[in-house]
Amino acid sequence: MAVTGAGAGEQVWVAIQRELRTDPAGTVRLGRYTPSTGAWAWLGYPLDAAPAGAWIGLSEVVAVEVPRG
Repeated sequence: MAVTGAGAGEQVWVAIQRELRTDPAGTVRLGRYTPSTGAWAWLGYPLDAAPAGAWIGLSEVVAVEVPRG
């Protein structure tokens, strides 16, 4: 989980580590929750192919602010 912004501009980012039943194979989700509106937005994130006998998931989200100039 990562949080960006503050007040009405605050957004909470989450990672769904494995595919949901309704998602294509090899695609997990990143979610963005906006507390001021109660709205969720979702983005599909494709994973690399897993080696035989293993699995790959998404486990961490890091927010990096980029200066605007």
